[in-house]
Amino acid sequence: MDRVDLKASVLDPRLLTVFPNSSNELHKHAHETVFFILSGEGEILLGDNIKPIQKGDFVYVPRWVEHQTRNNSNRDLKILAITD
Repeated sequence: MDRVDLKASVLDPRLLTVFPNSSNELHKHAHETVFFILSGEGEILLGDNIKPIQKGDFVYVPRWVEHQTRNNSNRDLKILAITD
């Protein structure tokens, strides 16, 4: 994950890459997050729900909801993640 150089006082944008056939850790946090899928496809586990994702999709992750991003494809999954 790489931080985006943005002079914001509240927003924390990051570029996330999930490599083919892998996932990030199942986690939760105190802030809200919006994902914009830049390229690739996969799925996001949000609580008990699994949502397919692909380029152009937006995903909202509420505070304290366990989530995990999975890349089930053979291409990098790239995501712009913006938190408060």
